[in-house]
Amino acid sequence: MLFNMLAGSTSGGALQKILFPIVPEYIGYANQLIEGEECFVGLKPLIENLNEWEFKYRVDFDNLKISSEVTALCLSRPTNPTGNVVSDKEMAHILEICRANDLFLIVDHAYGNPFPGMIFTKTQEVWDSERTIHLFSLSKFGLPAVRTGIVVGPEEVIERLSKINAILNLASGSVGHHPFQSRLGKPTLLPCG
Repeated sequence: MLFNMLAGSTSGGALQKILFPIVPEYIGYANQLIEGEECFVGLKPLIENLNEWEFKYRVDFDNLKISSEVTALCLSRPTNPTGNVVSDKEMAHILEICRANDLFLIVDHAYGNPFPGMIFTKTQEVWDSERTIHLFSLSKFGLPAVRTGIVVGPEEVIERLSKINAILNLASGSVGHHPFQSRLGKPTLLPCG
């Protein structure tokens, strides 16, 4: 809902985009936009070798360019599947970029803080009441259908999300996506009405 609210075609014909300031990023984002993946932009990371066996992804701030199409930056903290946790210093710099460019910063905490025992990297959350949108999933606590449990963000964003959510859940679909199978095994359509 949030991606489709912030990205896609405008009434004037412009294409708004979400920028991932560091990739690889959560693969589940790929199919979230109604208008397709062209509304996503990603930035390759810097790779810091920590020792012979370990490395860390870092945000490549020298190549982080914000075009007029970008409406928000989004990252997972930690990122699935790599487990990379963007540092507090990097997060503060990303928030500065969002403030300077009038962008939202979406932080997906599906596997992270504030829930105890999820990650073991000490972090401080960045907060700006007009810029940051924090998403907290409850799916990792045995509630797989509760993908987005808590959203904390600017009042205007929460209000719009609430309206979208109310409409989507007013009459949720109960018909499956696959056609019914006849006795012969061929898909058949059932008559309506």
